[in-house]
Amino acid sequence: MRPDLRLSRRISLAAVVPKLLEVLREHILQQFPEAAEPPPAGTHWIRRWWRYRRIHRYFGLKFWVFISGAAPLEAELEEFWSSLGFLVVQGYGLTETAPIVSFNNPFAVKKGTVGRPVEGTEIKIAADGEILVRGESVTPGYFGAPPEASSAFSEGWLHTGDIGSLDDTGRLVIRGRKKEVIVTPEGLKVFPEDVERVLNAVPGVRESAVVGRGHPHAVLVLEGGTSPEEVIRTANQRLEDHQRVRRLSVWSGNRLPRTTGTEKIKRSEIQRWVDSGAKTLPPPSGDHLLDVVRKYAPGREVTETTTLDQLGLTSLDRVELMMDLEQHLDTSIDESALAGSRTLSELTRVTATLTPAEVPRWSRS
Repeated sequence: MRPDLRLSRRISLAAVVPKLLEVLREHILQQFPEAAEPPPAGTHWIRRWWRYRRIHRYFGLKFWVFISGAAPLEAELEEFWSSLGFLVVQGYGLTETAPIVSFNNPFAVKKGTVGRPVEGTEIKIAADGEILVRGESVTPGYFGAPPEASSAFSEGWLHTGDIGSLDDTGRLVIRGRKKEVIVTPEGLKVFPEDVERVLNAVPGVRESAVVGRGHPHAVLVLEGGTSPEEVIRTANQRLEDHQRVRRLSVWSGNRLPRTTGTEKIKRSEIQRWVDSGAKTLPPPSGDHLLDVVRKYAPGREVTETTTLDQLGLTSLDRVELMMDLEQHLDTSIDESALAGSRTLSELTRVTATLTPAEVPRWSRS
């Protein structure tokens, strides 16, 4: 979050995945305590802008909108940024639709939806809730694909594999992936995202994933000292009977495995981890920087001679790691310090020479 780049380039909008909005939220809450205090309901956006003007100055006074896509955006996260006076615009699309299917009008956004179909595109909801799409931008098929791949297309409609609905204004609401829906022995459907939303709202939960065969199984990433059993008891009080978590595991790392770029949770990998039995964290090494880095590479052997490239970090992992190190070392780290060929012992020497970060004059009250 370098002020010189944000301000000199006069950025006005950013296209992001929801995980980046989550990372930015944690950073803003650390830098600006007032962000934790939401404005009164119904506050005009101009008053919200003025109330959080330090944050807007931090992003650059031209910046006003986040465009979010590629993965579902939690309502609480959308509300957080909206309450600060920023606009959040959601859209939906797939590679097969080149790529936009629907998009919210920036001047008529409806929270919790991904907007209406773009011109030339039709959407309908199948009997099982699957979203079907057809239109001029939809591919007729997959080049060189086996015959079974054609099952994704039926009478000109693309079967997206996503579950959703159309509201009374014609806007699309995404519920989750069809293959990830958990069906209970009673035949009731549980959408993992619905349960995760409740779990993530419990104090002490960093993030969660819900998998399972027949009943929801929660996998939790917790803050230190948080009781997993108490988390489940609290969450189950807020869930419907068929949604309640029956089993739980605590993930052996600082964050759940996610796809590169879109940052979607890798549920199949988590399910395999659950099926294989519990795993434990490595013991603390005594090297603070090494312990911080280990949180971002669960299941990997991390030593002083390990390079950052060997950790297999995504670009967003590197951003989170840099922000984590900045917080623990109370300094500003240039991204060149996280060059992929640099070993962790070299990184330790570089960070040891850094001085505490100065607070910009314009951020002082």
